[in-house]
Amino acid sequence: MSQIKSSLHRSLQRPARRLHPLALALLSCCAATAYAASPSNPLPTASIPLAGSVISNMAIGEYVEEGSTVVQTSRSNLVETTIIPTYAFRLEANRSLEGVAGQMVYFSHQLTNSGNVADRYQLSVVDPAGGIDYADEAIYLDRNRDGLPDGAALSLAQLADINLQSGETLGLLVGSTIPLGTAAASYANSLQISATSTGDNTLPTLSNNDSVIVSGNAVIRVRKAFSVAQAPNGSIVTVRLVYENLSSVSSGQVTITDDLSASTLLYQSNSGTWSEGSTVTDAAGGDSAGLNYEYNGTTQTLTAILNNIPANSTGVISFNVAINSAQAGDIPNLAGVVYDPDNNAGTPNNVTTTSNTAVVNVPAIYSVVINAISGSASQAPADNLQTVPSVNQGGIATFQNYVWNTGNSTDTFNLTIASNNLPVGSMVEFFRADGVTPILDSNGDGTPDTGPMAVGESYPIVVKVRFPTSQTDQPAQDYSVFPQAQSINSSSAVDTVEDRTNQIVSQLVDLANTLPASGVGNGNIDNAGAPLKTLSTSAGGRVIFPITVAHTGTPTRYTLAADADSNFNTLNLPAGVSVVFAESVGGSCATTGAIVGQTRALNDGEIQTLCAIVSVATGTAAATATPLFFRAFSPTYVSNGTGTPTNAGSDIIKNALTITNNAPAQLLFTPDLRGQIAAGGTIVYTHTIVNQGATAVTDTQPFVVTNSQTGFTTTLYYDANDNGLFESTDPIITDLDSFSSNGANGLDWHRVRIPAQCHL
Repeated sequence: MSQIKSSLHRSLQRPARRLHPLALALLSCCAATAYAASPSNPLPTASIPLAGSVISNMAIGEYVEEGSTVVQTSRSNLVETTIIPTYAFRLEANRSLEGVAGQMVYFSHQLTNSGNVADRYQLSVVDPAGGIDYADEAIYLDRNRDGLPDGAALSLAQLADINLQSGETLGLLVGSTIPLGTAAASYANSLQISATSTGDNTLPTLSNNDSVIVSGNAVIRVRKAFSVAQAPNGSIVTVRLVYENLSSVSSGQVTITDDLSASTLLYQSNSGTWSEGSTVTDAAGGDSAGLNYEYNGTTQTLTAILNNIPANSTGVISFNVAINSAQAGDIPNLAGVVYDPDNNAGTPNNVTTTSNTAVVNVPAIYSVVINAISGSASQAPADNLQTVPSVNQGGIATFQNYVWNTGNSTDTFNLTIASNNLPVGSMVEFFRADGVTPILDSNGDGTPDTGPMAVGESYPIVVKVRFPTSQTDQPAQDYSVFPQAQSINSSSAVDTVEDRTNQIVSQLVDLANTLPASGVGNGNIDNAGAPLKTLSTSAGGRVIFPITVAHTGTPTRYTLAADADSNFNTLNLPAGVSVVFAESVGGSCATTGAIVGQTRALNDGEIQTLCAIVSVATGTAAATATPLFFRAFSPTYVSNGTGTPTNAGSDIIKNALTITNNAPAQLLFTPDLRGQIAAGGTIVYTHTIVNQGATAVTDTQPFVVTNSQTGFTTTLYYDANDNGLFESTDPIITDLDSFSSNGANGLDWHRVRIPAQCHL
């Protein structure tokens, strides 16, 4: 991270480069939504992150510098938000039962912690005015939710200390004895159970109202229970429907129905029994007298019709189901009951009620697969290995892996590296599917993770292995890294995948004067000892050597340097010689651009042409084929192999400079002019001669004047006093004898005005 920030900082400080944004990616984050806990607006379990969960956010920017094709990445600071506790709960539900005076009644309820943090609740039960006057109302635990108390009634201390974890549900029973002598009647709100949160006393108290109908006819109760409280997927479980007539009066026909779902509870054919002994058939008819037992495979409904249930009697109907749920959690189920209370088919007073809600729990199983295939959670050898044939020195090997939740419960998986044989200095990072956004820590344990994954869900990850810049190719050496996914809920739920690269390709740079490159890079200096290119200039002049930098490997910049020899330990140029490097314009040095000290960031296979501008000071002694060495150098890519370390990102070429000190004069005669004059008149033209060379003009070379018209005469004059005026004292001249270089540097030129008189 520091290297990326540092690189970005340097780029921003470089005035010759303008950064162009390419892309910006923001990590998605979860937002906690608050729900009011009320019967009309329940909060679904696990709908918000647990308290203490961490939501991380980071901005990712990609950009290229103007003139470069190398995509660079910058990351913002990490912003983390910790989820605060949110308290919420549900109490379900209002209940209504028929009962007989003098007998016990139990009303079933469920208390659920629907917040994101553990909470403690205080329970109470009261006998509201206007209903039955109970004397022994109490609250009981029904953890297995079979409709029967698990033990004695809860004490006041226990009622004030009901602890539930986030998402946990507790079965409760409100029980009391209907007083003897209570007349047959309907009583509303006979009992009221209430629950209050102690974690957040601002939440309203929730209440359920229970009512009872005291009957003088038959009262039928059906209790439903599973043979076990927990059962893994695929196991066979017995369902028991216990029916009883609580009254001293025989009932009429009783119909019990149980709607099953093949997606959770798969009925087992011909598994039914009656009163723990007699077998029954799934088809209509054929059962023992008094019972018609039938299972409809289309509607997945079991129906048991009893002719009657005698007074004060009990019976059991049972059958088997297979747990068929790939999802952990509770599977609730209840039975419907319709019965004739007065054993008189002629009176339309059938009672419709339900059993208690029985629950069988599918325990959580945590399991994970990480592989290299997107189509399935296969663990075949071919799907558990991804290979990148090669990677450049200092480059990044990118692998696409997939994490699969093969358990039966929503889970989060930490991502680590189980083992590796990478070179020292290698770095491994996990990214999301875009390959840019880093995978962060969502639960605050300090390890990057997938975040919550649903059952059967896959999560694509990109594993990037950055190899050290010092590591060059080692024959027959494979490099492997083993990413690991581990459940945060079970340390035994863990799996690995192998990501492998077969070769590290050394960094290469080829420095040449022209394309195609003169050598193959990394050390080709000259042409069998001779300079690859020789240019000449006089003292006080300059020449330009075109140089090309051809790059192979990981994107990088190359520093440019010139020296009188090839070791570049110290940069000593020949006396009087100076060198600067400039950008080329259009790939040519006919026109040069900004002065630079290094190449732009070069991609793999990219070439940049630059210009080495060599200047020779005035007065520098003449020399023939003076060696001049140029180097492109990346200090990053140095081998750590055996023997003397070599630089795989450096190349040198040998050029030569010939210096002369007797270059001829360079005269400039300007401008071309034209004018208009009457016949017989005279016109004067003013011209300027400049000596641009380094050598004085001392010859008696004549001026040659050619007239386009016969009869024209031309006379040349010299502005001797240099006042810019044509005067009678200005001498007539015929040659260049008066012109010389003014100063050794040749920069101070004489101006000569030459009037031209033309006579028609």
